[in-house]
Amino acid sequence: IAARNAAASNDEGAELLAKAKGLRMNTEARRAIFCVIMGAEDFADALDRLLGLPLADKQEREIPRVLVECCLQEKAYNPYYETLATRLCERVKSHRLTLQLCVWDQIREIAPTRRNLDGFDRDYTAGGADSSKPKVSVRRIANLARFTAGLLVSGALAPTALKVIDFGGGLDSDERARLHHR
Repeated sequence: IAARNAAASNDEGAELLAKAKGLRMNTEARRAIFCVIMGAEDFADALDRLLGLPLADKQEREIPRVLVECCLQEKAYNPYYETLATRLCERVKSHRLTLQLCVWDQIREIAPTRRNLDGFDRDYTAGGADSSKPKVSVRRIANLARFTAGLLVSGALAPTALKVIDFGGGLDSDERARLHHR
C-alpha cells in the first residue's frame, strides 16, 4: 500500500510540475510555491508548508504573486486562495504589501492608467497606443474582484489598496474595468 501511495504522489507531483510549467512558473521557487499551494490538503496545511519552504528573502515575495496567479487562473472563484492569503498576511506582515502590489498590478492590467502632470489618472489606451495588447478575460476580472473584496473584508488589505482604481471612469471607461469595479 505504501508503494502505491508513493507512486500516486509521484504522479501527482509530476502533474503539478507540468501545470506549473504551463502557467509560466519559470523559477524553482515559483514551482515549489505552486506545488505547495495546489497540492495542500487545506489552507492550514498550505500555510504551514509555505512558511516552511527554504526561500531567500527576495524569493518569499513570490508567495503572494503565485497565490494571486493561481486564484485568477481558476475557472470558478475558489475562496481557498482568499483564506490562504488572509492567514498568510496575519502570520507574515511583509506579505501584505506584496499582495497589495500584486492586486494593483492586476487592476492596472484591466484598466491601465497613466499619472498626468495635473495629478489625475487618465486612460492611456484610449488613443490606441497599446490597443494591440490582449484583453483580460472576464473570468480573471471576476476572480480578482471577489478575491480583492474578500481580502478587504477580512482586513488582509487596507481600503487604501483601492486608491489605484478610478471609480469615476466616464463613458470612455472600458467595460471590463467597470465590471471589476462593480
